[in-house]
Amino acid sequence: MIFKIISILGWICFALDTAFVVALLVIRDAGTDAAGRGLGRGWGLMLLPILLAAGGLLYWSTKSGSKFGTLSGTVMVALPFILLAQGRLKQMRENAQVDAQNAEHGQFTDATLNSIAKTIDAGDTTALQTLLSSYKANGTALNYTERDRAGATLLGFAATRAMDYEGTIDKVAALRILLHNGAPYAADAKHVGEDWSFEAITGVPDKFFEIAAIALDAGADAKQQARRDRYPVIMSYELSVPKLQLLVQHGADVHVVNERGETTLFNMVRFKKFPQALYFLQQGVDPDIAASDGGTMQDELAKGVREYQSQQRPMEPGYDAFVAALEARKTKAK
Repeated sequence: MIFKIISILGWICFALDTAFVVALLVIRDAGTDAAGRGLGRGWGLMLLPILLAAGGLLYWSTKSGSKFGTLSGTVMVALPFILLAQGRLKQMRENAQVDAQNAEHGQFTDATLNSIAKTIDAGDTTALQTLLSSYKANGTALNYTERDRAGATLLGFAATRAMDYEGTIDKVAALRILLHNGAPYAADAKHVGEDWSFEAITGVPDKFFEIAAIALDAGADAKQQARRDRYPVIMSYELSVPKLQLLVQHGADVHVVNERGETTLFNMVRFKKFPQALYFLQQGVDPDIAASDGGTMQDELAKGVREYQSQQRPMEPGYDAFVAALEARKTKAK
């Protein structure tokens, strides 16, 4: 009886697999470029022999009564569904872990900190300002060093909410209010051993500029090293020109070099970030300084030009302005 059920399941899976492969075969184009055209049909042709073999095995086992054939054929046609189910279960476990971790954020042993965390979570900046002002007026000393169940201090909790990709501008304002009302800046507020301002400085969304400014104004290190690497944060290629200007305003050195002796200008040219390279050039970084291996920014620039020309691609935005500034510098030097 059980093998009859397995056989029925096998034929159901076979029918579903067949419908999928047929759909792939009739798809003429799976994209707008040469690489994408015929992609669906190609996959269909690859899967068709496997499907036919599985179907043949199921048919033979049904006719012969082979238990091994029934089980083997069913496993073959059910494998895609098993993999899908496995992936779904893994995703559910990961989501559950994330939800469990999120539930631990803002959970302090101090009831006062919990009430502040709830106000931050609600995005009610007016209530937050009133609450902090009342504590200050009453002389209530808040324990800004206590960490919640997720390992973050109250400042770290506020920074987490502000930098969350779904966080609103109210959460950014709450971070500023907390710092302006006595919360001392702590680099490891989110995680011990990590400077949370690095994430703010290198973050891409527009609100990260304001968060970075808040952190730097509060005492974040503008000269800090990149996480897990050995180069100053000002050399991060993710930074926009306004972010670079912000770092310089707070003491970052435009003339700093990395462990290979490459300048900030050299580094931006390597990553073809020409507006940023132009900024460093205008700040007086010498384009002729050689790295430890003897290579120069000019060598890197020429390499990039050859690469793009060989691929028949236009250079990245800002290239013309940067090259014009280099030529103007040479002319002025003469």
